[in-house]
Amino acid sequence: MNKQGALILIISVLAVPAMAQQQGKFGLYGEVNLFAGGASEKSSFNTEGEAVITDYNAPGQREESTVFFPVWDLNFRIPRTNSELYFKSDLVGMASDFYMQAGYRHYLVDGSSVAIGVVPGVLEKETWQDPFALNTERQETKQTVRGLVFNFDNILGSTMGLELAAGERTVEEELSGESVVENISLLNREGSLYYAAVGQGIPPIAGVGLDWKVHYLIADADGAAMRGEQLGLMAEFSWQVNRHIFVLGGNYATHSFDEPHPVFNEIREDTSTGVSVRYVYAAPYNWHNVTLFASGGWDSRASNIDFYDKEQILTTLGMQYQF
Repeated sequence: MNKQGALILIISVLAVPAMAQQQGKFGLYGEVNLFAGGASEKSSFNTEGEAVITDYNAPGQREESTVFFPVWDLNFRIPRTNSELYFKSDLVGMASDFYMQAGYRHYLVDGSSVAIGVVPGVLEKETWQDPFALNTERQETKQTVRGLVFNFDNILGSTMGLELAAGERTVEEELSGESVVENISLLNREGSLYYAAVGQGIPPIAGVGLDWKVHYLIADADGAAMRGEQLGLMAEFSWQVNRHIFVLGGNYATHSFDEPHPVFNEIREDTSTGVSVRYVYAAPYNWHNVTLFASGGWDSRASNIDFYDKEQILTTLGMQYQF
């Protein structure tokens, strides 16, 4: 089940990063987050939904499920150096889905840091071999994103950050449109990905803080109808009262494609919107390394081609442990 839209809103900027608190230490440090909750998704591309569809214009069946997953950020500061190795999972960035990244980070004298990482693509996402097959059971396959990521954080000692990434998307058995159109190469989802993002975490003033990020993604797919670009904005406002933190987040993105879709005979254009709310309780029972939280998120994609419309709702309870 593809829940990345709501998950991105819920998980992003969860709490003060462990890295910011532990820069002066050597050895292993980081954070681990555990999430559990319920999810609801309505989409024609949900592999946990209907395998057989009879109408492209009919909305996908809503599917309910429970979720349980970890998110982690582990770092090993190399003794007597300003460098460290890291291994983390995330939901934002080039993959636009849950992924793992491992790499090397170096701290500069002005307080900034540069890092280079690898997204190995070991986490696979389920998708349909041919999403457009009508009146027959669609078969599942695996989709993978792998590539390289560069990060420049706390630029010149500021709270600004930059991320650049490049990689590729592969589909194990790509049969998009095989049962509908003659030239299935137009619908090939495989290809190169190029991503850039700039963001900032503005320190709280009178308990009120703001985190924002602008991101841009080019999907240079092998299929001309699948090539396109996405431009989006994410923002979160937080309000802290003693140990209690209240967070309101939102995102907006547009996604345009280059060539007409051979099944629907028009160029696809999408608009994605989402909102999230989160309550965070820091240091319960004076456990200073522990944070508890409750979250809810809604995410929607509206397309000029009804077949691509999607809606997601996710609620979670969770815990973060920093060490």
